[in-house]
Amino acid sequence: VVADVFISYHMESAGEIVKQIAAALENVGVSCWYAERDLPPGTTWTEDIPKTIRVCKIFLLILDEGSNHSEHVQSELNLAFRRIQDHEQVKIVTFKVDDCVLSAGVDYFTSRFQTINGRPLDKEHIQDLIEQLTVVLKGSPTWTMISELKNQIRDLKYEQIQQVQALQKRQQALELAQTEIQELQQERAQQIAELEQAETRIQHLERQLTSPSQERVHSKMRKLINERNKQIRELKRELKIKKKKRPVWVFNMRLLTFYWVLLFLLEKEISPFIIAFVMLIITLIESQ
Repeated sequence: VVADVFISYHMESAGEIVKQIAAALENVGVSCWYAERDLPPGTTWTEDIPKTIRVCKIFLLILDEGSNHSEHVQSELNLAFRRIQDHEQVKIVTFKVDDCVLSAGVDYFTSRFQTINGRPLDKEHIQDLIEQLTVVLKGSPTWTMISELKNQIRDLKYEQIQQVQALQKRQQALELAQTEIQELQQERAQQIAELEQAETRIQHLERQLTSPSQERVHSKMRKLINERNKQIRELKRELKIKKKKRPVWVFNMRLLTFYWVLLFLLEKEISPFIIAFVMLIITLIESQ
């Protein structure tokens, strides 16, 4: 199979993109080959894909996250690179459609060849790809320079768009920060107002406590407390005074009883129960 452009891609992630590119190329008379459409049924990629790569004029890599880590894509790149090493007329062109970081294998094969920016992927970038591939096929130096300039301009536009988006995000972040600062300032002002109100209340209470009327009340209370303490002390003194001393007659009666007991003990035998009864009566009289 002879084709001007062989398209290498990851079928799951870039199948629809390849269909659009192939249709656009064929509309301008450029033949192309890609596996999903052109691989004959019953054959394997190890048969037809190497044959097509050996005769194509442009090896077009659709670079995205899927193809970046695809072993099949790296095998196809290796075949195209061998043709270049053998000084055959083939061009390797990369059409990068996302922001993937190049793997070591893909970077090795594509770093020295042309890379066309396809971000964001739209009709304009696809049209630019078609124009540049047409220029490569024609081989005109003037058209090549124009194509490269267009590619540089589009890259610059893409970078400017990214910078504008980054600036917009920063501006939004600054606006959010300013809003938060304003809210914090309002909360701080409310707290300060509440503290000032509390200080005013405290000062008002201090004035009330230090006013002459309050001092008079405190002096009256102190006088009442002192008078009450005096009354309590006087009552205590009266209680101490009212405590009766033992009358003399109780003491004399105890002596008489003692002598009487001794007398009877000496002259007569008196029962101890009688003596105990007499002592109990004396104790009762004394306790009154």
